[in-house]
Amino acid sequence: MKHVSIIFFVLLFLFCLSGCKNSAEKKEQKQTDLVTTRTLGLAYLEEFKLEEAEKEFLKLIKLAPKEKLGYANLGLTYLRMARYEEAEKQLFKAIEIDPEDPDIRLILSTVYQMNDEPDKAISQLRDALQHSPGHIKTLYNLTEIYSTRSDDESNLWIKRLAIWCRTLTLLTFLSARGIMTRLLNNWR
Repeated sequence: MKHVSIIFFVLLFLFCLSGCKNSAEKKEQKQTDLVTTRTLGLAYLEEFKLEEAEKEFLKLIKLAPKEKLGYANLGLTYLRMARYEEAEKQLFKAIEIDPEDPDIRLILSTVYQMNDEPDKAISQLRDALQHSPGHIKTLYNLTEIYSTRSDDESNLWIKRLAIWCRTLTLLTFLSARGIMTRLLNNWR
């Protein structure tokens, strides 16, 4: 009886060990599949093979439904295909996952601009600035939209953005100057 229980525990241990190994291999394979699928999708997107990119990003979403980049890249693909409603849906899914990512809102604002909805584009850019006040691409796009308008609100925002950009430039200069001063002092 004693030998039977030892054999039983040894077999149980070996079974558990092989199960852990298979689990680790499956996890590693899933990661490889995710990277491969995303890379292929981006390559197709870059080459303007939009249907192939769409297929890869849909596959990526199935592999990782809680990953924002699958939805964002699919939204960008739909934007390039001029399928604005579908792009908007996918970008909102990405925003649900990470509402603070300014790049996703930037893509969504481009969808609205292409669909001739500048007020919605401005709203998305302002939301992006709430989460990332110094996001240069957002500031640039907001300035571009406002520069094409002539109402009082646009003029006020242009002035505010100009002040903000000057402030950032000054802070960058002062920071670089401080670094250079410290380097020169340490060099002597």
